This record gives sequence, C-alpha cells and structure tokens, in this order.
Amino acid sequence: MNNFDALTRVIFNYIRERDGQTILTKNIEADTAITAKTIRKKINLLIDAGYIRRDGKTYFILPKE
Repeated sequence: MNNFDALTRVIFNYIRERDGQTILTKNIEADTAITAKTIRKKINLLIDAGYIRRDGKTYFILPKE
C-alpha cells in the first residue's frame, strides 16, 4: 500500500471502513473532498492492483497473501 499516493490511500481507507457496504461515489466525494473523476480512477487502480473488489456499488477488501 506504500507505493500508492495519498489520495489512493484515503479512498482505500474509506472503503476499508465500510467493507461490504454500498458506497456511492458522491458520498466519497462529499466526505473526502476528492473529485468524482479522481475517485473513479483511484478505485480502478485499486481493483487492478487486487486490493479491492467491486460488485455493483458494493466494495470489498481483498485479503493480501
């Protein structure tokens, strides 16, 4: 996780606190003051790196081996 920038870590921690819950981009945007475009980009980065999984609007933290 140290190889990601601060915004990515903020979004990851936000998702980790709400693991398994429905999370809307607009809620992340309101709570963190990060733009929706950046949020989508960072979420896709985390998905590609294997840190989170998305199922619709529900996000899950994946265990790292």
